[in-house]
Amino acid sequence: MLIVEVIEQVVSLCTQK
Repeated sequence: MLIVEVIEQVVSLCTQK
């Protein structure tokens, strides 16, 4: 798991909101 992958997941959740 890369830090970039985690950030992308967080951004995805924020964008979905």
